[in-house]
Amino acid sequence: GSDLEQHFGELGWERTGRLKGQSLSQASKSDFVNAYIDWRLSDDIEAQFKPFSRGFKQVVGDSHMLRMLDAEQLEWIVSGAQRPVDMAAVRSRADHEGWTFEERTAYLDPFWKFIESLAEDSVGAGLSSRMRRSDSWFS
Repeated sequence: GSDLEQHFGELGWERTGRLKGQSLSQASKSDFVNAYIDWRLSDDIEAQFKPFSRGFKQVVGDSHMLRMLDAEQLEWIVSGAQRPVDMAAVRSRADHEGWTFEERTAYLDPFWKFIESLAEDSVGAGLSSRMRRSDSWFS
């Protein structure tokens, strides 16, 4: 039929908030699909994604290491991987430029101890799930 709304019922037209005043039909289905995709990948997840994005940027910043990762490796770090991350290799390649011996001892050693404990505790879990479970970075 030419009127999709009559055949399938209300399909979330109002939820997208984008195509007000139009009825869902064969002629408008492409506009609806594009608006729905835009809504689903932006507005619908904005409340959850913004705090995660802000925290990720605070931790990673303009790190050179981030530029060395491809999309798949970044996904493993954020979402979790089926195989464990070799944290000793990550630590050995980390650049601790500008840190005094005292600062390394006071801050970096506990940081790496915490990161290594995460790797042992939850192999395969991503940063997002680890951050939800962690009360403190330093104990």
